[in-house]
Amino acid sequence: MSLTAPYTNAMRIGQGFNTYTQEIRLECAVNIAQRPSKQDAAALTPPVTPNPSITKNPLGDTPPAVAINGEPSTPTNTSFQARASAPSPPQSPRVQDLGSAADVVAPVSDELAFQIPDGPIPTTSQSVTYSTRAIENVSDIMDALNISTSMSIKYGTIHGNGNSSFVNENKVLDSELNYVVSVIVNNDAQAVSTDMVFQDIPGLPLDRFTEVYGDSFISGFTEGGEFNAVISIKLNDKSKHRAVKQAVDIQLAVGPPTLEIGASEAFSKEHDEALRNTEISISVNWIGGGEVKKPNVPWTIKSVVAVANAFPSMVARSSARTQAILTRFTSLRSFQAWKWGRLLEEKRAWEADPKNQAGAENNKDGKQKYEEPVIILNYVPCSLYTADLFDALMSYKKIWKRIGDS
Repeated sequence: MSLTAPYTNAMRIGQGFNTYTQEIRLECAVNIAQRPSKQDAAALTPPVTPNPSITKNPLGDTPPAVAINGEPSTPTNTSFQARASAPSPPQSPRVQDLGSAADVVAPVSDELAFQIPDGPIPTTSQSVTYSTRAIENVSDIMDALNISTSMSIKYGTIHGNGNSSFVNENKVLDSELNYVVSVIVNNDAQAVSTDMVFQDIPGLPLDRFTEVYGDSFISGFTEGGEFNAVISIKLNDKSKHRAVKQAVDIQLAVGPPTLEIGASEAFSKEHDEALRNTEISISVNWIGGGEVKKPNVPWTIKSVVAVANAFPSMVARSSARTQAILTRFTSLRSFQAWKWGRLLEEKRAWEADPKNQAGAENNKDGKQKYEEPVIILNYVPCSLYTADLFDALMSYKKIWKRIGDS
């Protein structure tokens, strides 16, 4: 199970979180404070080296004597002026005068679906994940967008964070071909050392811990950008399924064309003909990157691919919080100390209860022993079956819709 969750404005550092339902739990479940940096009180100052270019000649403005063929020679000011007036060799352009990568990869054209604003070249280090996949089940879309299937089952439809609102459930169910184009960009930043201390609630029953705290907590956020596009294609002619799929697969392929110009144009005409009698629905959602597309350019398969390829450059100029970093409670030393302290108290109270003594009401055979309660629920086995249950729910809704339309 992934230890990240899509970011929402309600998230705060230290909140409890349920990774299965992607719900926020207790506020200030963990106290997270930045660790103070250790600096020497008496730091040594490095010696300052004088700049030789501004050091004045002890003999005044007269340049020093130069020995030529063993005879000293003192150049005059006229010779220095002549040297100064001589043309300097051509210099290489400065780094800030160079254009961005988009200027090299693609020329400036009105046909581009996007426009990267002018400005200094970003120096942010990034990690980029680009994926294009064909979707057979709706649960595959949920997995690609990191949307909780259990929460969607609870509400009876695709439900969760802001990433789920743009998915058109009916279009996906009615279409024969579905694709998801996803670009995840993380701006690499240096991790800050922090001190994390678990905040316990006195008297909380151990079996109610997951209900109150969840099974993890929010320890940080990732910044960057996410671009997601769901492409649904409904075929009016079922016999063209293979031709349409081939046309879409080639258009969604990333990289330079490997065909010659004539062959590429022939394939393009053939693919346009295959997609003519189809209904294409494109749903797009993005975080970060600013204005990723020109307002007058419609969303098409080609524009989706073009924007997806340029999205990392856009995120380098305009980023946002995309994911919440989740950490297990069991990784905290303070939580382990609280957990075993409470378990020892529970065990001593159980052993001291007269009803639990050998031969007593709750221990007649004398073989009963104290059983440790489950404090944090493990949702991994449940998540393996939730996706199948969600697909069954979507299939049921699809059949129910057909019955209602007939």
